[in-house]
Amino acid sequence: MPPSRLDILLKMLSEDPSDAFTRYAIALEYAKIQAPEATTYFQTLLEAHPNYIPTYYQAAQWFADQNQPEKALEIYRIGIDKAREQNEVLALRELQSAYERLSFELE
Repeated sequence: MPPSRLDILLKMLSEDPSDAFTRYAIALEYAKIQAPEATTYFQTLLEAHPNYIPTYYQAAQWFADQNQPEKALEIYRIGIDKAREQNEVLALRELQSAYERLSFELE
């Protein structure tokens, strides 16, 4: 049987542990199968690669899905600030929209 996408990504990460995109792709793969490892990968990305904007939307969604809405809101807020700093207009709009939607759901 050929290696899975996750196996390939894990091998790639072992070859370059500092690659944010590979770590992000692994987090998404784990999130697809609702594996708890997604938490570890998202946390590591947020800490080790704070300027990697795509992480904020996906990580916040993950934590919201894990019944941690306050953590999700915090991640959205930080992502909004980072997107604003980096002038990432599309990401900023997506993060703001998701933040507002989750805030509304919690009211």
